[in-house]
Amino acid sequence: MGWGAFLQLERLRMDCFLVIPCFNESARVPAFLGPLCRAIEASGLSVGLQLVDDGSGSEEVQRLRKLVAKCRDHYPFLTEVYAMGKNRGKGAAIRNGWGLAPDDARVLGFVDADDGGQAAGAVVADS
Repeated sequence: MGWGAFLQLERLRMDCFLVIPCFNESARVPAFLGPLCRAIEASGLSVGLQLVDDGSGSEEVQRLRKLVAKCRDHYPFLTEVYAMGKNRGKGAAIRNGWGLAPDDARVLGFVDADDGGQAAGAVVADS
């Protein structure tokens, strides 16, 4: 393999995989998700973003899925919502989300939907 091919492979690695644990958060996520996605896009980093619903119920999951579907056309790094069958707590939601990360993700992180996106910019900037 030539040096150029090696460098291209190096760029394909995921810099950071972020999980957003959600429990009844569909009302809060719309204001949070836009700024987060814009920060990720502006960072130039390879970032995956995974919402994990922690057993909120089918109606809540559907609201999250509709929101994510609207955003995915513009932000392809945003993955489908992963829905846990029952509420097992924030830690379990985060661990389940991290379990969906690509093997080559260099950094695993999580961001709460209630911080207004402020931590998201910091996480992406420091990756």
